[in-house]
Amino acid sequence: MFVRTSVCDSRCKWCRHAARLQPGRADAPRRGARNGAGFDCPLVEITGGEPLLQADVFPLMTELCDAGQTVLLETSGAHDVSEVDRRVHISWT
Repeated sequence: MFVRTSVCDSRCKWCRHAARLQPGRADAPRRGARNGAGFDCPLVEITGGEPLLQADVFPLMTELCDAGQTVLLETSGAHDVSEVDRRVHISWT
């Protein structure tokens, strides 16, 4: 399952997701994961935009890990990852 966030501050020329430049709902990552919970998916990838700009994403990652799901975080690497749960697999794009 993919959880996509809508905010990004990188402004990469090649990005084809102009909508991701607009602010989204603060609770969107958590709502998205809850909506997908019924799919019984063992793997969740959190991507963007830039997920680390959404404060709600940090407790979400921990909740998903606590539930036994494998969590992948796709980030630009421009933001601090020290608050990311250590069980989360981080990939820098």
